[in-house]
Amino acid sequence: MVDTSNCELWIEDASVASTYILLAAEQFNIGACWIHIRNRAGQVKSADEEIRELLNVPDNFRVLNCIALGQKGEFKKEYSEDKLHIENIHNDFF
Repeated sequence: MVDTSNCELWIEDASVASTYILLAAEQFNIGACWIHIRNRAGQVKSADEEIRELLNVPDNFRVLNCIALGQKGEFKKEYSEDKLHIENIHNDFF
């Protein structure tokens, strides 16, 4: 959630903050999931409006996303370099 009254790049700022929350959760072995809110429909209004109304948040704030935190349901193995699809890496061309 960002106060947009004095923040031109609020989407970028909130994205960076959310990413750090997700990385911190992983560091402490906490399950986390980004739930996108911006430009999504709610049950009656936009998801942003409904969340702000529910939490009594002023109109100058916007909700980019919510991050659900909890216990992990599964643990996945890391990818190894031999599984890397090198053909999908491009340098200066598409």
